[in-house]
Amino acid sequence: MGLFDNLGVSKVLGGLFGDAPEAPDYSGIANANEKSAQLAKEAADNQLAFSKDQYAFLQPYLKNQLQTGQDVAAQQLADSKKASERSDEQWQQYQETFQPIEEKMAKEAMDYGGEADQERATGQAAADVSQQFQSQRAAAQRQLASMGVKPNSGAFMAQNREADAAEAAARAAAMTGTRQAVKDKGVSLRAGAAAFGRNQTNTAGQQVGLSTGAGSSATQSAGAGVGSTLAAGNSLNAGYGAQIGAAGTTIQSNLGLGSLLNSAYGNEAQLYGAQMAGLGQLAGTAAGLYAKPAAGAAVASSKDFKEGKQPFDSREAVEAFKRLNVDSWKYKDGIADGGRHVGPYAEDVQRELGDEVAPGGKQIDLISMSGAQAAAIKGLAEKMEQQDDTIEALTARLAAMTRGGKFGLRGYV
Repeated sequence: MGLFDNLGVSKVLGGLFGDAPEAPDYSGIANANEKSAQLAKEAADNQLAFSKDQYAFLQPYLKNQLQTGQDVAAQQLADSKKASERSDEQWQQYQETFQPIEEKMAKEAMDYGGEADQERATGQAAADVSQQFQSQRAAAQRQLASMGVKPNSGAFMAQNREADAAEAAARAAAMTGTRQAVKDKGVSLRAGAAAFGRNQTNTAGQQVGLSTGAGSSATQSAGAGVGSTLAAGNSLNAGYGAQIGAAGTTIQSNLGLGSLLNSAYGNEAQLYGAQMAGLGQLAGTAAGLYAKPAAGAAVASSKDFKEGKQPFDSREAVEAFKRLNVDSWKYKDGIADGGRHVGPYAEDVQRELGDEVAPGGKQIDLISMSGAQAAAIKGLAEKMEQQDDTIEALTARLAAMTRGGKFGLRGYV
């Protein structure tokens, strides 16, 4: 144990391998369950009494509202009947009066704009143009005669040819425009007839819709009073349900707190076991590496023998050892003692801790390796102390919450 004492390993392990954590005290939760259940029952009783008083107070108003709803429904049903009768009257009027008109309009619209109508209209347009040009020609001839121009002169004949050409062009334009206008009017008449027919049927359909809507409103009015009555009954039922729900909520909340304490205790115990196992393995590896090569052999380790001091990160050492592969293996024949051993590989140690601990990745410097292990043990001990402080603080806080407290809907107060 001399070498272990020099490194302080036995002291660290002695402080770490303590007793397992004690189970938490649940008496506070049991007392809180009893108190919270009583408080929940009192609150639920008060709510039930209030619901009963509220129902008794509202009952006359509910009866009045139910009767009002029935009266309104009866009036709306009467309005629905009137709307239905008016719809029937309007439909009959449509069939007797407007439907024949619509059919006549439709027939005229379908017939209008055919070839006969176009020829008749274009002929009339051509005649109108000819008559207009005749009047203009006669006026021009009178003007020329007053100026002494003879009817058989070249100027007189040229005037007539110009008038004839202009008349022909005007006649053609008038006939083309009139033919297109007749077609467009036929299309317009047919569209108007179709729209008129649709409006008549839509009007009758609107009356039917008004009748149906009035009937639906009557049903809703009657149901409003019933709904209010049911709502009051539900409010009373809610008072009874509150008794059961409040008691269940408080008990479940306290059970949840108990589960939290159990979880904290379980985590603490599990962490304790894991730490002990890890330290045991690490200590075993260190013991194997520190085995004396010969009786009475020791390693020079005094501060007086050392120089060039540099810090070594104990937490990084912990992480490095976590990544090392530690196996059981046997030396090949002719190498070392040829026996079976347990330990890491020089290549892995070089990768994680460098050439200082595993020069060249082929051998392990036992002095540097033992120092790295001591640093890892120290880092693990520091980490365990931090975790212990966190667990103790959480356990103390939970215990304080249960000790002599009252539990409400928002926790212990």
